[in-house]
Amino acid sequence: MEIGKTRNGTRFDNLCEMIQCEKIATLGDCYYCVSGCPNAVPDHAERIVEMGRSMCVAIQQFDEDHTEQVNMRVGVHTGKVICGLVGTRRFKFDVWSNDVTLANQMESSGKAGKVHISETTLEFVKDVYEVSEGEPVPDIRKVKVLIEYYNKEDQRYAIKHTQDQALIKTYFIERRFDEKPIIMLDRSKNPAALIDTNNAPSFVKDQPKTSVDQIIASPTGSNEVTLTTAPTTAETAEVKTRGSDVEMLDALWNLSKPEEVFKFPPISRFSLCFLSQSLEHIYRHQVLRIPRRSMLITLATPRLTPVTNGITHFFFFVLVIVACFINFPNLTESQLIPTIPYVVFTIALILNILFIGFIIADLCAWGGACPGAERALQKIFWGMFNWYVRNTMGVLVICTPAVFVLSNFQICLFWSSRSMDIAAVADFSTGEYRMVYGLLFTFMLFNLTLFPNFSSWTKSISAMILCIIGCLLVHWPFVGTSYYCPEQVAGFAAVTTAKDLGTSPVWLAAAESSLFPWELTVILTLNLILIFFLNRDIDISFRVSFNRDYEASQAKKAITREKVQGELLLEDIIPRFVLTDLRKTNKYSQHVDDAAVMFASIANFSEFYDEQYQGGQEMLRVLNEIFADFEHLLSSLRFKDVEKIKTIGECFMAASGLNLVQRAQNKSRDDHLCALMDLAIELLKILDEFNQQMFNFQFELKIGYNIGEVTAGVIGTTKLLYDIWGDTVNVASRMYSTGQKGRVQVTEEVAHRLSQHYDFEYRGNVFVKGKGEMRTHLLIGRKAPTTS
Repeated sequence: MEIGKTRNGTRFDNLCEMIQCEKIATLGDCYYCVSGCPNAVPDHAERIVEMGRSMCVAIQQFDEDHTEQVNMRVGVHTGKVICGLVGTRRFKFDVWSNDVTLANQMESSGKAGKVHISETTLEFVKDVYEVSEGEPVPDIRKVKVLIEYYNKEDQRYAIKHTQDQALIKTYFIERRFDEKPIIMLDRSKNPAALIDTNNAPSFVKDQPKTSVDQIIASPTGSNEVTLTTAPTTAETAEVKTRGSDVEMLDALWNLSKPEEVFKFPPISRFSLCFLSQSLEHIYRHQVLRIPRRSMLITLATPRLTPVTNGITHFFFFVLVIVACFINFPNLTESQLIPTIPYVVFTIALILNILFIGFIIADLCAWGGACPGAERALQKIFWGMFNWYVRNTMGVLVICTPAVFVLSNFQICLFWSSRSMDIAAVADFSTGEYRMVYGLLFTFMLFNLTLFPNFSSWTKSISAMILCIIGCLLVHWPFVGTSYYCPEQVAGFAAVTTAKDLGTSPVWLAAAESSLFPWELTVILTLNLILIFFLNRDIDISFRVSFNRDYEASQAKKAITREKVQGELLLEDIIPRFVLTDLRKTNKYSQHVDDAAVMFASIANFSEFYDEQYQGGQEMLRVLNEIFADFEHLLSSLRFKDVEKIKTIGECFMAASGLNLVQRAQNKSRDDHLCALMDLAIELLKILDEFNQQMFNFQFELKIGYNIGEVTAGVIGTTKLLYDIWGDTVNVASRMYSTGQKGRVQVTEEVAHRLSQHYDFEYRGNVFVKGKGEMRTHLLIGRKAPTTS
């Protein structure tokens, strides 16, 4: 793991991408980056050293372009780190360890324009670079020992870490042995382009341009990729489209089994129920799905299928009624009129009218013709019928045409009244009724293929029962005549023997044959098999359609959920008021006057941090709890003007007054300034409360506060980061680094500005790097409100 710390790093992001280092953060005029984290690379040491050398050249280019005299130091150290996220909002990827602290020391003890490395780093690059020896620095990585001591100020016993003092050798990079040039940015063209790539190091020259999508889709899982700056929008769209098509074709080509593309839906091959009981339950209670708004509404839409099937069923029903009444036997006036067909007709008509009426009413309610009626109809429907009752009642309704045919057919066979005209029986002997009703019955069986939302097994079993009854009725005169009295049988035989078959219609010749019942049985059996497979295929298709829509809806919900999570995550990275402008312009930069900036650092966290126990992870858990308590305050309306900017190690950075719209709604122009100062006071209180729960260790907080103009913006193209810059930020950083533990240090200008709201005490002159001697003040507390 290589850790580099540089100063004045606003132009270094492109270099960081090209050399494949990981940017950590910017703090004031400092730029933090690592190599080999989070993904390990074998040449991490060379990468980070080249990053430092390129930064020095980039600063020189900046000076030439802007006629400035800015210089920088670079510190590099190799070691182990703990990487992760800390806090609950505005979190970012960060690293912690004693080696990180040592890298900071390498920077602070370095020379301007030089890359300062430790002896540990030298072991990795000694064959690549020529170095010169530097001054040794304290080695803080020695084993720490807990000791107990008496704290006179708190009048209590406490513990602290102590360790042996040691020094680590350091070196400065002079040049490469292979004389390869330093990686530089092309100022004349794309600032991300290299001036000379022919002689660049291998990790820059040999790496192909790889997009993030290609990294994810890489079958080898290699982490050795080179990130380059983004091309224009049109080029990016074209490359992404072409890349997506190629990746999809490659994925399909590499599939070893066709079953992975064409697979049977997740339903049982026998019962056709979904393998998932929960999905089957949803299917049974969500048969009539509401179509998606984007779906084209057709007659095959599941929501309209009951209507089209209901109309077809009612047409069959009317056709059967007309045909049956036309072919009803001729009876004399003295003969008794059979009541069974009329009773069956009345019941069937009522059931069909109610059935069709309910479907139409439900359709009207769904279509908006009857607002509020759909929910009432659903309550009635689901309250009266569950899945089994609904299937039973539905099948009974769609069986009514076939039942009506059978009721008329049995009249022709079993009408046992002695007053029945023998001519009517003779008509049956000619096969007229047998042919007509047999064909009607066969035709009506296909009515049982309607309504795919009903169970296919229920419809197929019903069709089988009707077929068995129909076959028995057709065969009845041949399998037994005990139902008739002897006189009727004799009369029936005499009539059929004496009848002139030549006068019968041609189409009745087959029906008059003794083989016709068997022929009709074969026809019914074949139709039954056809109906069985039709119902099965329709049921599978309907369930597949439902499963597809269900999976699509679940995927849509997942996408929506991920989108919401992404929005929440984005709001944790970038303030909400910034996102509005960022979505419109894809960039955000705002100059803010009279903003307040605060740095709060746990000064003695390095004393608490010990890598001997779980590699330091438990110590970071404590740090996470402290920062979480800090951030919990920001959810209060009292601190609505305050935004957390970031955390850097054990330092907590916040600012107020960045949301100009929110500031305009405040009663006083100093409200946002007081809000941040009040937050600083609350942070001290929270840490005191946290210390009471600690075992003999007292964390100490140093806070720096400053007021002035800042530049706020979102930086980066792939890893967006909201940050602020300016001299105000730098001075605030110096206020905490030179401050006193447990106190808030401000400049003299800030003390005068907030003197109406807070009490300050003059501390004296403090040397501030880059500013010289500055008069500073320490916060005492808020002034008591005046009473009029």
